[in-house]
Amino acid sequence: MKSGIKWALVMFFALTIIALGGVGVALARASAATAQNNELREEQHELSALGTPAYGVMDITIKNGVFVPRVIEVPVGAVVTWTNKDSAFHDVVLPRSMIAQNVQTSSGKLGAGQSFTYTFLQPGTFTFYCSLSPNMEMNGIVIVME
Repeated sequence: MKSGIKWALVMFFALTIIALGGVGVALARASAATAQNNELREEQHELSALGTPAYGVMDITIKNGVFVPRVIEVPVGAVVTWTNKDSAFHDVVLPRSMIAQNVQTSSGKLGAGQSFTYTFLQPGTFTFYCSLSPNMEMNGIVIVME
């Protein structure tokens, strides 16, 4: 085979490999974008299942084994208060991954009439739950906006 043809074949294969690599990168990016969109859809679905956010509300009542309201939207710096108006003991747990200090925050057991407050210093979506709830469905979300 002539060296010109060999060189042309080598270049053809090299360009084909480079092009396929670019397709692979594009497919990987598309896959990552799809995964991110699916994650956002799931989060939006979870939020809508919990109800419409109560805007500007900074007091959450614990009554009949639920948080009321379950979803609130507050500004950065808001002090949110959870008050147990139930006859059973409850607690409020803010998971470690949700809080800037990377430390789980918990109210400890709250008896009837007792309260717990937390100041949200950064924007984001923060989940909370009652670890004393037998089915772990006693939960809610604080959306902190700038």
